[in-house]
Amino acid sequence: MAAGLAAAAVPGRPPAAGGGAAARPRRLGTHPARGRDGRGGLSVAPRAGGARSRGVALVTALLVVALAAAAAAWAGREVGLSLARGERLAHAAQAALYARGMEAWALRILAADDPAVDHGGERWARPVPPLPVEGGAVRGAITSPEGRLNLNDLLRSEAARARFVRLCRLVDVDPGILPAILDWLDPDQTPRAPGGAEDEYYTLQDPAYRAANGPFADVRELRRVRGVDEAAYRRLAPYVAALPGEGAINVNLAPPLILQTLAEGLTEADGAALAEARAARPFGSVDELLRQPALAGRAVAKEGLAVASRFFVVRAEARVGRARARLASVVLRRRGVPTVVGRSLGRTGVME
Repeated sequence: MAAGLAAAAVPGRPPAAGGGAAARPRRLGTHPARGRDGRGGLSVAPRAGGARSRGVALVTALLVVALAAAAAAWAGREVGLSLARGERLAHAAQAALYARGMEAWALRILAADDPAVDHGGERWARPVPPLPVEGGAVRGAITSPEGRLNLNDLLRSEAARARFVRLCRLVDVDPGILPAILDWLDPDQTPRAPGGAEDEYYTLQDPAYRAANGPFADVRELRRVRGVDEAAYRRLAPYVAALPGEGAINVNLAPPLILQTLAEGLTEADGAALAEARAARPFGSVDELLRQPALAGRAVAKEGLAVASRFFVVRAEARVGRARARLASVVLRRRGVPTVVGRSLGRTGVME
């Protein structure tokens, strides 16, 4: 044993094999330079894993804060958008009420008007300029489509057909479209010749459709009739209407070109002379019109002519904030009592 201890004590000599106690392995984490601490225990070095844990926790905390800030910003944006949407909806509803108020005003004006004669110098015919209202403005106008030629009269009235042919010539449209228009109106499926068209023709178009075989509900339907291209439609549209039932041209409201269609051979100067005579003194009757020098010696059919109107169109537009409301109402006046028979947003189909 003494020899083993001596060998262990000699520097550089390895311990004797099989002799004495085996050398203890150094404990992990022991600082070899410091050995034992002052209290006789082992000193342990700080672990690197603790610093990494603190870094992960900091990054996580920053990420949570960033997510919370993003959520708060999104919520604020959504609240702002909701408030803006609510404001726009409120403004739109308010504008719609103002437009309906203009319609109610128009009905009162028409109820107070003398229904025996209607002309462009009456109170109802004067447009209402923009009027200030809370948050915006409202304006309106009343017109009568009965200064135009009613497409729905063409099937029943020979006088109306003659005027339509003259109108086509005046606006440089082929009068040959008349048979197709009559086929569009009549209830049968037999095409007129030449130039007529029924379902046999329209179902071959792309896209296919069918003839109305009934009255025009909208002037824009004229585009669907055989032979009426866009150019022809645009030339005719300012002078035609689509009114239900029997109509009559109010000669106190008809433009000079429509007045030219009252008889064969009338010139542009004749139409202008009739319009000037009417402006000086509105016609109180159709007979008064027929006594005008411009019509002397002319064969003028009294059928389908009048000096008063039954149908009117009320247009109203209101603006509140950035919202706008447009209303177009068709009014029928019977025995002096006006009644709304149609209403649409923007425009009505009885006239372009």
